[in-house]
Amino acid sequence: RNAGANERILARPGEGADLKKLAAAAAQAVKPFGAKAKASASQVSMYERMNAAIALMPRTADGKVYVSGSKAVTSVVGKLMGKDLATLFPVVIVIIIVILFLSFRTRRGVVLPFVNVIMATVMAMGVMGWTGQSISMATMVLPIILIAVGTAYAIHVLNRYYEDISALGDKK
Repeated sequence: RNAGANERILARPGEGADLKKLAAAAAQAVKPFGAKAKASASQVSMYERMNAAIALMPRTADGKVYVSGSKAVTSVVGKLMGKDLATLFPVVIVIIIVILFLSFRTRRGVVLPFVNVIMATVMAMGVMGWTGQSISMATMVLPIILIAVGTAYAIHVLNRYYEDISALGDKK
């Protein structure tokens, strides 16, 4: 059905010449790009490689080139989540320390739950790295979720401990 479509487009006066020039420019731009790439395919996303190849192409026509599709969306969302994680992680740490201090008003009440949660987060991320599990969009938020849930659990456990200690102190 579309077998002759390319030939019909290329045969049109004006358009065919532009398309031939564009195809030749794309082939010329992509050819050296493969040899110059320093990072492997697993290190550089397809979206970044496409943008680099487009940047190398000479401008033969007016307009912009847009890269779209699921790979482009995944790449952009992954980059944004990485930036958000780099911003949110320190903020979450400070907020958790403040909440722990306001809850217990002691250094021990801050340090014990905080160290426990941080160790669990480091171990979870370490096990992911050890088993070869890559960090995806779903696992990128894992440290923040572990810290939030772990801190909530630690607050409950420590509150119960302090309640039991105060109940024992009243009996003496």
